[in-house]
Amino acid sequence: MSQQPFMQFIPNYKKSKKQTEKIQAVANTYEGETQVLYRVFAANQTSSPVSCMDIVFDKRAGTAVAGEIYYPKQGEAYVAQYLPKRR
Repeated sequence: MSQQPFMQFIPNYKKSKKQTEKIQAVANTYEGETQVLYRVFAANQTSSPVSCMDIVFDKRAGTAVAGEIYYPKQGEAYVAQYLPKRR
């Protein structure tokens, strides 16, 4: 990786497409036989609405095929699945 990534979110997607400020992040990669897991954590956890996010890439196509966002809510840990898209 040439540089660490950043995260941005759209808090109220139905009403507005406005993104949050960029949140500096740290990424780790885990390689499997056919896929690569790209796990991203906020560098400062208090500045991010999520604990971490996973993006799974297909090694042959190089495209994202799945994703999950992990976030805290009322003292519990939750996960939401999504399909990552490049903007």
